This record gives sequence, structure tokens and C-alpha cells, in this order.
Amino acid sequence: MHHSLSRVEFHALLQADFRTDVLDIREQYPAASQSEVETIAQALGVDVPRYKDGLGLTTDLLLTVRSGRRVTYEAVYCKYSSSLLDRRANELLAIEREVWSRRGVLLREFTETSLTAGEISNLLWLHPFRRIDSVASRNPAQRSEMVDALWDLLSRNADRRISQVCAHVDTTWSLAPGSALAVVRWAIAQHQWTANLRVAYSPGTRIGEFLCQIS
Repeated sequence: MHHSLSRVEFHALLQADFRTDVLDIREQYPAASQSEVETIAQALGVDVPRYKDGLGLTTDLLLTVRSGRRVTYEAVYCKYSSSLLDRRANELLAIEREVWSRRGVLLREFTETSLTAGEISNLLWLHPFRRIDSVASRNPAQRSEMVDALWDLLSRNADRRISQVCAHVDTTWSLAPGSALAVVRWAIAQHQWTANLRVAYSPGTRIGEFLCQIS
């Protein structure tokens, strides 16, 4: 996980890391020199900002994104929504937006309201399993077999709790406690399964309300 400067930016990083189209994430990306910022500020009729050490404007996140066969970029401005009520903050945002517009790149605003509480909870829950080798079974064939078998079992028990079925699997298959649930998390984190991330996972979460294509 990249270093985070704020809770809002951390949540933006979690979302970007989970996306299948994001190839790379760069934090505090140097977007424009002081001289370019001065030119843009003058054109917009706003006061010229001065940056520490003359380093110029940095953007919170720059994402390298795969779009079909093309690779594009997406800049992300991460701030609390209350800051957007400030006139000067909006002037600085206008400068940053113009910087990226001149480069043909969209600047997206990300605030504390961009994700629901359920999405944040689930992204945190899934993040440790974003690495493909994060499940105890390092054998790809064995792991694939377990994913398929577990999906078959879960899909036939939509009204039961995920934790209940996983605990039963651990006992029946003589696995360490938590092993089956780890596979569930891995399969979702690797986008082999699709989950309704707006429903925050808890031990009481039922299979049919959380895992898509199961009802």
C-alpha cells in the first residue's frame, strides 16, 4: 500500500488498487512547474499560489489506466468536501483542473462521500488478498479447485451466513479456522467472484445478499 497523506486519499488508494483497469498508482505526482502555474493563474484571473521549495503543483494521485487497447491517465484530487466550500480552495482546484485539461487528462474529485461506509469496510477487508499468492495454498491448481468447490457449496446455500458455511468447510475439510473465508476474500479480491461491496461484510452477512449471481 502506498503512503497516505489523509484518510480521504487512503480510501481513494484502496478504490484505485481494487479497480481492474488501473495499471499503476502514483502519489503526489509533480503536475506543473511554478512558471506554468503562474501562467494559468493569470489566465484564470486568480492569485498565483506559491509552492514550497519552488517545486510547483502536485496532484494527489495519478492513475495509469487501461482503456481497451489504449493506456490513458486519470488524475485524482482528494479533499474533504468541506474544503470545497472555500473560495481559495476552488481557485486552486480550477488551476489544477486546467493543468490537466491542457494535457488531455480528466481530473476527478474524490471526497469522504465518494465511497459508502460499506464499500470502505469491504475494501479494507479485501485489500490483504489483492496479492495473487496471499492464500495459504500456493499451488494454483489446488487453489483453483478449492475456489470452484467452495463456490458450488455457497451457491447452494444462499440463505445461510457466509461465516457459517465457511466454518463448516474448515471443519469438514480439516482446514485451519478461517481458511475457507480467506479463500472467499481472495476470490473476490482477485475478481474471480463479484460481491456487492455496498453491503459491509460481517459474520452475520448472508451469502445471497453479498455474493452476486447467488440468490
